[in-house]
Amino acid sequence: MREAQRRDTGKENLGTFDRMLKEGPAGLMPSESVVEHVLTQVSSGNISQAFRFTCRYPGKPAGVHKSSTDWSKRMNWEKCKIIGGSCTGKSETEATFEEMVKQRFPSMLSTQGYRFVGGAPAWQTAASRVVEHVVEVQTRDQQQLLFRFKLVYNPLLDCHLVAAVSTMATSTSKYFPGADDSDAPLADI
Repeated sequence: MREAQRRDTGKENLGTFDRMLKEGPAGLMPSESVVEHVLTQVSSGNISQAFRFTCRYPGKPAGVHKSSTDWSKRMNWEKCKIIGGSCTGKSETEATFEEMVKQRFPSMLSTQGYRFVGGAPAWQTAASRVVEHVVEVQTRDQQQLLFRFKLVYNPLLDCHLVAAVSTMATSTSKYFPGADDSDAPLADI
């Protein structure tokens, strides 16, 4: 009992999002939680957390441990292509990543609420290397958008990280007639 108390670090008391904020990506975090964390942090202006949960640029050979791997560059959400479960495309430093989000995804900065659209596709399981989520976002100025998040599994961190984000539609009524009148609640941020 004393040994268990001595080793207690308090991690068990943290909620999922508190743990993600303090510890970063690690340990079998559900891909939905990664998307929710990125959305909530970007909407609060904390773009550095989105950078932290974005796939590493594969330019330099990766080490066998996360401490020996270069994490200073991440994938550009718009320019990333996923080929065979691996990312390729343009890389960004934290400063240029922040500029990219502000210029190309300004509506994400003003997210008021969100909800996942539909379930995971049949081909997508918890063990899938590439995972996709479609999220309906409502902005503070009542605009409704659909974002497609593509995540790639990172074996060094043992969880999925965001590789690419695209805006599917600027109005949900085109894809989901009556969606603007839906009674399904959006998760508030």
